[in-house]
Amino acid sequence: MTLETTSMITVLSRDELKQYDMQRQLLGEPRVEFALGDVRDSSRLSEVFASHDCVIHTAALKQVVMGEHNPMEYIMTNILGTVNVVEAAISQGLERAIVVSTDKAASPVNLYGGTKFVADKYVTRTATDSRKVRESGLLLSVVRFGNFLNSRGSVLPLWREMHAAGQPIPVTDPAMTRFWLTLDEAVEFLLSVLNVMKGGEIFVPRCRAMSLANLVEAVVSGAETKELGSRVGEKLHEELISELEVKTTRNMGAYYAIYEDGSAGLSFDAPGAKLSGPIVSSELEFELSIDEMREIISRV
Repeated sequence: MTLETTSMITVLSRDELKQYDMQRQLLGEPRVEFALGDVRDSSRLSEVFASHDCVIHTAALKQVVMGEHNPMEYIMTNILGTVNVVEAAISQGLERAIVVSTDKAASPVNLYGGTKFVADKYVTRTATDSRKVRESGLLLSVVRFGNFLNSRGSVLPLWREMHAAGQPIPVTDPAMTRFWLTLDEAVEFLLSVLNVMKGGEIFVPRCRAMSLANLVEAVVSGAETKELGSRVGEKLHEELISELEVKTTRNMGAYYAIYEDGSAGLSFDAPGAKLSGPIVSSELEFELSIDEMREIISRV
């Protein structure tokens, strides 16, 4: 499945300011429509999904510390909102649905990661076990990403602004490592998944990693830093694929595919190579050099 020049896209969110800004940027683009709504509202989802054939579900509450203090809000959006999206996709006869997730759902230690783990498990189990899904023909999969560079709320513009003002750069722990990718890379990966998904997989792109200390050097070379210490719910290193997921994961070259344990995708003749261990951001084979990161940042 590919997006043709005649494809219509509807942007559904509850953020009217973001939609206003997007409308200004896309002024005169007839293939993009906008609709206000919330994933907590199942009837609104069904209304908007009508006449569409695919949904990419990116809505989530994702701020780690905020989630620790507002657990029910995260449950309502991240878990129940995902259930609503899937149910609406089934009821409206969609062909494909992709749920966007996070590396924090692998061996979760915080509320945000925990809610995304539950949502992902719901999606993969529903895709492989639900009679409603089989009868509807809906293909339902998950995509797991690391951290996005220069996205809304990213540290990059904040660090540049503080450095220009002569202020020290706040860093929780310089030794922390994280997986990084650009928004353009994420979009390209999502579109590629539409063509290979069979339903029930968690797709993981091959991301590269870097410590926060080296990221500061790549963004604002020579800047003074101020160490804050780890915040509640934060890991020192992230996992794209956990130890428990290794046995059900296949290396497909350009990406990894995690299958639901016991699904047909785990037959002995399944394509791809088995993994020897988890994919962790501290492993040297995934490390980005400072020069490589600077080159990536210059493009975002």
